[in-house]
Amino acid sequence: MIRIRKAFEQSYKVVTAWNNDNLIGAARMLSDGICYGIIFDVGVLPEYQNLGIGRGLIIELQKDNEHVFPFDFDIWE
Repeated sequence: MIRIRKAFEQSYKVVTAWNNDNLIGAARMLSDGICYGIIFDVGVLPEYQNLGIGRGLIIELQKDNEHVFPFDFDIWE
């Protein structure tokens, strides 16, 4: 758990989803802040999946980062 916490603390941007006081989802972005960014570790608790929460986390990560081109590994396939 310490490694996960450190990974999130070192991220360019982190967003979370909550239901009252319960953390139900989180996602993080690594970026140089200028050109490139990559989204890692999008997770939502199983009982909250398929409700659009993961998509909402990704949308929130991209807000105020329009200058960042989302990096896609599929471009090399």
